[in-house]
Amino acid sequence: MGCPCVYANANSGCPALPSYTCGNPGVLLNGLQQGTTFNIGDKIRYSCSQGYVLEGHTTLSCLATSAGTAAWDFPLPYCRGKTLAQLRVTTLLSSALESL
Repeated sequence: MGCPCVYANANSGCPALPSYTCGNPGVLLNGLQQGTTFNIGDKIRYSCSQGYVLEGHTTLSCLATSAGTAAWDFPLPYCRGKTLAQLRVTTLLSSALESL
């Protein structure tokens, strides 16, 4: 006999329906999130503000799991402040390109 319940819970004896959302993976401090839906198949792209570099994966994908849920394929990246040496190189490159 089939499961007559509409909502699954611990006492119903019905299996839980799969979750098709990963939820918002999070917002980066000193960064930008591109993407506003968090369902299976959706992708979120991250970038950092000027003066910061991204550590981790630029793009996260919401994937179905074998447990019938959904999860992001990588952890949330973060934005790390550039070192003084990196900032100098960026400034020199920008100056050189402007003079062309």
